[in-house]
Amino acid sequence: MEKHAYLIAAHHQTELLRILVELLDDSENDIYLHIDKKFKNFKEEDILSVVKKSKLTFIKRKNISWGGFSQIQMEIDLLKEAVKTHHEYYHLISGVDLPIKSPKEIKEFFHKNKGKEFVSFDKIEEVDLNYRIGQFRLLQDVYGNKKNILFKFDALSTRIQKMLGIKRNIFKKYKLKKGSNWFSITHKLAISLVKSEKELKKSYTFSRCCDEVFLQTYIYNSNFKDSIYYDEDKKSSNMRLIDFKRGNPYIFKMEDYDELINSSKLFARKFDYIKDKEIILKIRKYVLERK
Repeated sequence: MEKHAYLIAAHHQTELLRILVELLDDSENDIYLHIDKKFKNFKEEDILSVVKKSKLTFIKRKNISWGGFSQIQMEIDLLKEAVKTHHEYYHLISGVDLPIKSPKEIKEFFHKNKGKEFVSFDKIEEVDLNYRIGQFRLLQDVYGNKKNILFKFDALSTRIQKMLGIKRNIFKKYKLKKGSNWFSITHKLAISLVKSEKELKKSYTFSRCCDEVFLQTYIYNSNFKDSIYYDEDKKSSNMRLIDFKRGNPYIFKMEDYDELINSSKLFARKFDYIKDKEIILKIRKYVLERK
């Protein structure tokens, strides 16, 4: 039996999270869930009540800041818990994603492509990477984004570091790469990442938005580079349907139903139960009927 681990990062919308977990619920799936501390009024029993077949594990709740190292640490924490049991694949998804294929179809796809790493790589802009990792964003995990007044102090600090020529050593050690932070990776890679926790902390603490850098850089500078999955268009793919042309990312609506169910991808991001719950309920019905 080839078991799969689903690592879910959730920070709001219990109704949508319940449906996500329900669709993943399968005797060959283990579910690991991190609930952001900012997720107010969350009750574990609301999720436990929909799980009938999977093993569901809640990991310790932490306050996750957008763009901070806390995002990377959360992913490592999820992996550390999940690798205690051998899984063929470890899938990182958010609490506002949905599978658009049945558990059986998803497992068949990964069995067919066993050993491949499903991680996407984007074209790199040196300016962007320098902004993300060049200097030390000392308060990134405190202010989270530019709207916080503390951003001004961090921006000043990084300008001073730039003037003094302060750069992270990772520039000298590795060829930097970036891409989507959502992934499906093998047990071998998951174990390797967990064993590299100290090095990852040293390299990416006080960085900005490097949840989109650390995994791609790790893979590209290792033997795992040879196992990257490429789709029919010869592009690296994490098998997620995500649209950044219509949004940041775009929130799928009812009019997108045909696009969703006809997609070759396995998961879609993202949905919003408040803005359009009908598409969520329709996808739920579609997937449950294929179980």
